[in-house]
Amino acid sequence: MCDLKWKLDECRCVYGIWGTFVPGWYGGFFNMTRFGFLKLQFEIVPFRYHYEKDGITLNPESRVLNTHIPRTGGRLDPESVRRSYELGAAFFKERFQVDPVVFVCHSWLLFPRNKEVLSPDSNLYSFISGFDILDVEEADDYSEVWRLFDVNYEGDVDKLPQDTSFRRAYADWIRKGEKTGCAYGVHML
Repeated sequence: MCDLKWKLDECRCVYGIWGTFVPGWYGGFFNMTRFGFLKLQFEIVPFRYHYEKDGITLNPESRVLNTHIPRTGGRLDPESVRRSYELGAAFFKERFQVDPVVFVCHSWLLFPRNKEVLSPDSNLYSFISGFDILDVEEADDYSEVWRLFDVNYEGDVDKLPQDTSFRRAYADWIRKGEKTGCAYGVHML
């Protein structure tokens, strides 16, 4: 239920009104297919690729746990992230017989070039590094940067909030005309 508040806050930040601009997102919670554990949320999805690691083989349609990073305002410290994975793995293994438990994520946060603007000792750098990246998509515009800046980008970098080191670095990245994007990756405990 925390996600209702987080999405309400997100809408207020981005559009200046209380509400939501992602109504389809809530079905997973109300249908009890998406569950949150500390910092992360998980749901069963089919895998997209062929992948082998540590004796585990995944094929398209293998059941994996999609990872969502809710906009809580909190930090993704490695210990809480690790514990989120452990709790999610135990729950889905017991409740839904997911075995082996493998996590996937498709997010702007996983875009590998983000590491160029992050400190190697930052929580986000650590989070990105925990994934084997299987697919990268570059964007020709900056329409998704609202996820970091809490405002829609309208072409003027100076209007983007720059109150954190990551926001300042990302604003400089945009000023230079560098690409943004997203990536799909795999994480195993």
